[in-house]
Amino acid sequence: MNKNFLRIGAVAAIAFAAVGGLTACSTPAAEPTESAVGSDVVSPIQIPVAEANGMTYDIPMNSMGYLNVAQGSEADWTAEFSTPDVVEFTAGGTDGGATFVPGLTPVAEGTTEVTLTNSASSETVTFTVNVTM
Repeated sequence: MNKNFLRIGAVAAIAFAAVGGLTACSTPAAEPTESAVGSDVVSPIQIPVAEANGMTYDIPMNSMGYLNVAQGSEADWTAEFSTPDVVEFTAGGTDGGATFVPGLTPVAEGTTEVTLTNSASSETVTFTVNVTM
């Protein structure tokens, strides 16, 4: 009789867990609420490096410039600026299985000429960036 009691108890526990799991799945999700976190962030500004020579790009302070470079050349690019401290350059490259593209992060409102250089091909690209508020 003890074995039957244990079997009934085990079946009851499994049934209780199944019903509890289904109840949890059927609970409606909470409605999303507005949050100040991230609400002022603007999508990155895409800068196609192959077409950037002589162009001007406006990058808001709450955004960044995404440098669209040829696949496989992400780590080959460096940058120089005519006006320091307007934007910062973030180098591209790979880390494990992830590939990171180079980018420009606004530091202060202003204008600077950006010269990108590809160390593998010696290609240079020059364009202007206006950092706006």
